[in-house]
Amino acid sequence: MIKFINIEKYLSGESGTTLVELMVAIVITTIIMIGGLQFFYGGKLFLNHGKSRRIALAIAEQRMETVLRYPYNQMADSLSEAGTVIGGKWARSTIVSGVDDDADGLGAGDSDGNTDDYMEITVAVDWGESSNKSISIKNYISEYWQQ
Repeated sequence: MIKFINIEKYLSGESGTTLVELMVAIVITTIIMIGGLQFFYGGKLFLNHGKSRRIALAIAEQRMETVLRYPYNQMADSLSEAGTVIGGKWARSTIVSGVDDDADGLGAGDSDGNTDDYMEITVAVDWGESSNKSISIKNYISEYWQQ
């Protein structure tokens, strides 16, 4: 048996949405939308940080490759730099320093007389306003290193 709905009953009644129900629905919808917008904003910041980090790493790797092209005896003299600005956002610093290995003695007690047994090369790239946005790569080479 087919049951028909009495439309007049629904149209003539006083049941409906009140102003309070409408306001509650608007508040709930607003809270959900704010949460969604914060999710997308946080995701955008995360992606931008990752992009800046990848660019900084590429800058550091490029500088390290440039440093490694120099002969060993010219490294400490001409390659150190501090705060070289690249692209207006990234600041690159390169530190080349001699390291005295304790395997052959330290300082005046060095058995071969060479206190710079190998070089430590550090390339750091900073970006942004805070100091926690930085990367650093390090490499060690000796005079016996062959390219």
